[in-house]
Formats: sequence, C-alpha cells, structure tokens
Amino acid sequence: MRIVNILTCFNELHYIPYVINYYQKHNIEVFVLDNYSEDGSWQWLQKHHIPSERVDTNGAFHLDILQKAR
Repeated sequence: MRIVNILTCFNELHYIPYVINYYQKHNIEVFVLDNYSEDGSWQWLQKHHIPSERVDTNGAFHLDILQKAR
C-alpha cells in the first residue's frame, strides 16, 4: 500500500526536516506545497530532493487554493 502525505508549509525550516524524517522513517511519502517561504524552507526541500511545489496565496493561508494546487 502506498501512503502519501501532502504537507503545506510557510517558513517552517526549523520543523520541516524533523517532519520529513518522521514520515520517511515510517515509509510514508511526502509532497510539500510551499507558500513561498522566506526562511530557506524551499531551498532545503530542493536540496534534499523532496517532491514539492510552490503555491502563491498572496501572503495568506488559503486552504482552498492549496488544496486545488495538486
């Protein structure tokens, strides 16, 4: 069985490595929707080859826009 967890993030660099590691240890795939983080989160995701996409919600958390992104 394949399990994929879709995460949203905005400036989560302090947490995202731990979250990704947790899911990977449990054989859960992740896909991250980054809301144009400004703290290096996007760069970290790219450096570690984490499947991800940037979604612009104009600086606000709009769950409907994020859900439609994928």
